[in-house]
Amino acid sequence: MAFLISRDKIPLKTVLAAGVSLFAETWSRTKTLLTVSAAQCLYVLSDDNDPTALIIRKTQAYTSCLLGIVTSSEPDNSTDSANAMAIDKPADSEKRMNLKVLACGILKNISPLPTMGPTPPEDLDKKITLPLLVSLLDYSPLNAANRVQELITAEDLKQNSKVLKGCVNDSMPKSDHQSETELELESIESQLRTLILGLEVLTGVCANLPDPEPEVVEEVDMDEEDNDDEVIEEEQPERISTTPSNSQTNSLSLIATLTRPLLLLARPTALSFPQSSAPPIHPPTTSALGTIHIRALECLNNLFLGINTEQGQLPEGAAKQATEVWKDVWSVLAAVGKQAEWTVGSGAEVRKEMWEIGVGVLWGLARIGKGELIPDSGEVSALIEFCDWTNDEMIKVKCIGALGCLAQREDAVEANKVIGAYLFSYLTSPLPNTTIPWPEATLHAASSIIDIYADEDQPYDVNFRELAWTEALAGAKDRVKRAGRAIDRKKEGGRELKDFADEVYANVKGFVQYRRRLKI
Repeated sequence: MAFLISRDKIPLKTVLAAGVSLFAETWSRTKTLLTVSAAQCLYVLSDDNDPTALIIRKTQAYTSCLLGIVTSSEPDNSTDSANAMAIDKPADSEKRMNLKVLACGILKNISPLPTMGPTPPEDLDKKITLPLLVSLLDYSPLNAANRVQELITAEDLKQNSKVLKGCVNDSMPKSDHQSETELELESIESQLRTLILGLEVLTGVCANLPDPEPEVVEEVDMDEEDNDDEVIEEEQPERISTTPSNSQTNSLSLIATLTRPLLLLARPTALSFPQSSAPPIHPPTTSALGTIHIRALECLNNLFLGINTEQGQLPEGAAKQATEVWKDVWSVLAAVGKQAEWTVGSGAEVRKEMWEIGVGVLWGLARIGKGELIPDSGEVSALIEFCDWTNDEMIKVKCIGALGCLAQREDAVEANKVIGAYLFSYLTSPLPNTTIPWPEATLHAASSIIDIYADEDQPYDVNFRELAWTEALAGAKDRVKRAGRAIDRKKEGGRELKDFADEVYANVKGFVQYRRRLKI
C-alpha cells in the first residue's frame, strides 16, 4: 500500500500516474500478482475520494486501460512462453478474475465516465459491469464449505495416522512447500475473496436505482397552539402517473435476475458461524463466508429499497414477486437464528449484522407487496421482538416500516390489531422522564398508523374504532411534537428529518379531526 502511505507527501496526480502506469504495464505483461496489488491500491484510493476519481476520470489513458481489462480476454502472451504457461494455472486465473472485478470497482468509484467508444457511460453497468459481476454469483458457498470440511477432515486423519505410526518429529523444521490440501484451501479462499469484492461492487450498482422524488412539505410551526376544531382545508391532489417508468421496469428486471442467486449466497452454511464450544476448523473460510452472506443481503436491501412504490409506479406482477421472495428471506434469517442463540464465540456479530440488514430487505419487500403479503403471527412477533431488542434507531424504523405494511392486508384483522397496538406503544407508553427515547421511531410509528387507518372502509378499521385509537392519537400529539423537537437539524440528514417531523405532526392533527368528524 505504498501509494496510500505516500499520498500526503507526493502530489496525488504524480502518485496516480505512477500507479496507473504500473497497472497498465504489468497488465500488458501478464505479471498478474503485481497488477492486482496496483489495482487494489487504486480501488482503495478512488473509493469516496472525489479528487482521485476526477484525475482518473479525466485521463483517457487510465479509463481506457480499465475498460480494456474488464472487457478483454487473456492478453496476447505468445512472445513469453513462461508467462503463457503461468496463465494456465488455476491460481493465476483466479487472480485475473480478481483483477477484472477490481477494475469494475474502480470504474464504479469514478463514475460517471466520459463518453468513450461505442458504449455510452449510462450503459456501463448494463453492458459491462453487470455481466461480469453476475457471472460470479454462480459460485456456491455451500459447495465451498463442504469441500473445506472434506479437506480438513482428510488432513486431520492423515496427521493422526502419522502420529500413531510415530512418523511425526516436532523437532524437525517444517517445510515451506505447500501441500495439495493447502493449495486447494488457498484457492477456495481466493475465490471467496473475489466473490466478496464482486458483491461489494454490485452493492453500489444496486444502490444506483432511481429514487422517488422527495415530496416538498411546507414547514409547520410546532409551537403553535393545538386546535382540534380548526378546519384544515383539503388540497386537490396532484395527478399521479399510472404508468411505470422505464427505469422502474428495468429495476424489476434486474431484481428478477439477481434475487435468486443472492438469496443462495445469503444462506448460511455449516462453516458460516463458529461453534461456541470450539474454534472454526478453517478461520479464513468462516470469515469469508460471513462477509459473503452480509454483502449478499446488502445487495438485496439496495435492490428492494430502491424501488419507487408510489401509486401507479409498480409494474404488474411486482407485488407477487415480492411475496415469493418474502418467505425465502425469512428462511435465511431462521438459519441465522434468533438473539438468544447469539452466544459469545458463535459469530454473534455476523448474525446480528445479517438480521439488521435482513430487516431492511423485509421492509423493501413489504413496501412492494403491501396489501398482498399475508402477515404470519410468528414473523410479526419476530419483528416486534427484534425491534424491541435493538438499540439502533434506524433498525427500529425499518422494523416499524415493515410492520406498518404488513398491517394493511385487508383480511388480516387480528394481525392488524397486534401491529396497531405495538405502534401505539411508541405514542402512549409511559416515559421514564421527559425525554423521548426514540424520536425518529416515534415519528415513523405515528406516520404508519395514519397510513394504515387512512381508509375507514377497510375491514381491519374495526380495531381503530373499538380500541378508541382516535382519542389515543389525539392524546399523543404532544409526544409527536416533542419527538420533532428532539431532531437535531445540524446532524447529517437532520433537515430532511425535521421536515418529516413537521409533516407527521400536521398529519396527526388533521387525521384526528378527520376521524372525529366521521363519528364512528
